[in-house]
Amino acid sequence: MKDTSFLYSVATLAIGSIFSIFISLATGTLPISTPREAAALAKTTPIKKDCNCCHQTTPQELAASREQLAALRKQRVAYQKAAELLKQYGLEEGLRHLKKSHPEIAEQLEHFTEKYTVAEEN
Repeated sequence: MKDTSFLYSVATLAIGSIFSIFISLATGTLPISTPREAAALAKTTPIKKDCNCCHQTTPQELAASREQLAALRKQRVAYQKAAELLKQYGLEEGLRHLKKSHPEIAEQLEHFTEKYTVAEEN
């Protein structure tokens, strides 16, 4: 008796599993490919859209954006060096050093300091 009830419970589970697989295949909720296959397909076949909703960058635009990024990085490094000079030497001596190394940054800082020192005096 125990053996037949175990056999019936295993058969019921198997039939239930097969039934749920057929239902998920019919509704489209069962994945047909494995995650590895899906990842390999995603890497090899790019998604092609015929609509013009996505902007495709041209090589010229890409080169221009790289140049702009390089210029911004260079400017950021220059400002960091200017901040280090000002921190090391103070405002007046730091501005003298900046006039030698980065005159455009020194000019901006002079304008900025003049503007706010006049505002503080009033």
